[in-house]
Amino acid sequence: MNAAGISDYSLEQARDDYDLSLLFIFNYTMIMAGAFDPANERGRKMAEEGLRRAIASCTDRNLFSRIPG
Repeated sequence: MNAAGISDYSLEQARDDYDLSLLFIFNYTMIMAGAFDPANERGRKMAEEGLRRAIASCTDRNLFSRIPG
């Protein structure tokens, strides 16, 4: 990034931005999973796998602790 002229973006800020994007994607995944027809085997499996992956990524980085309440 320094070669591109970006000098005021720390690794810590990049990690924080990454974490926030994972939480956003988790929210999007929940919405999309709810749109699948659970009676459709393929749709149900896609929803389950998407949620499994989103939950795992947020859990691995302890991101649910960032949600207030």
